[in-house]
Amino acid sequence: MKMVKSVYKKILENVPTHMPETGGMLGGQDGTVTKVVFDGGKDDDFRRCHYTPNVTMLNSCLVEWSESGIEFYGLFHTHFYGVSSLSKGDEIYIKKILEAMPQSKKELFFPIIVLPDKKIISYRCCLDGSNLVVAEDPVMCVADFEK
Repeated sequence: MKMVKSVYKKILENVPTHMPETGGMLGGQDGTVTKVVFDGGKDDDFRRCHYTPNVTMLNSCLVEWSESGIEFYGLFHTHFYGVSSLSKGDEIYIKKILEAMPQSKKELFFPIIVLPDKKIISYRCCLDGSNLVVAEDPVMCVADFEK
């Protein structure tokens, strides 16, 4: 996954180190993540045993991004205690997202920010028929650019 340095830095500086299962959305252009929005999860989700995106807020952001030529590239969230792999619950949710995407959007990224070290482990996900295919895809930071 290619990501501009400013977004990489923004993610690492803004994820809370004390609260797992928070996250946000990634967007970009030309195959590079250039935008991030944090959603903090659903306000009524105090369990924090899984990340539940604030779908209403993120969908309104998607509309704004679309009008500006920004593509949806995926979602990120935090895991605690060094857990760097996607959970079974993560995979079920990712599959539902991919099944709802238009045919033109065949793959998405689902990075995990591992706490407390704040290490980003990125996964590229796609569907092969009805099967979810998950592959680790290291983050490659690139210089910021203007479009």
